[in-house]
Amino acid sequence: MGRPKHERLKRLVTLQQRVKALHDARHAAHLTEARVAEQEAAALIESLNDPKGVAALFPALVHARIESALARRDASWKEAAREAGESAAARARVERAGQAYRQALGQHERALEAKMILELLEQRLSRKAGG
Repeated sequence: MGRPKHERLKRLVTLQQRVKALHDARHAAHLTEARVAEQEAAALIESLNDPKGVAALFPALVHARIESALARRDASWKEAAREAGESAAARARVERAGQAYRQALGQHERALEAKMILELLEQRLSRKAGG
């Protein structure tokens, strides 16, 4: 068996916290990507209003880039929502593992206390018997 249960659970809690942090970081990255794509689309739309700009020469190309930017934004929002769900699930796993760890640690500490009490009682009994 190797390690006591509370130590294994402590390692599990640490692992689950890392998984949650990963999902949180990925969620933030997808939100940032969505924001950048939306800003790109807004800039391209604004460039269409400039009659002397490149957008006036190649409007079909600019419209295609706008569509592409909006599609990236939507895909990033979808991925951000998925990662938010994964983060929530990871948070629940962290809480469950943490609760199990606290219970196992309490049980371990109670077992140690009981063992120490029994050892003290045995010492007293052996002194009375020997003395």
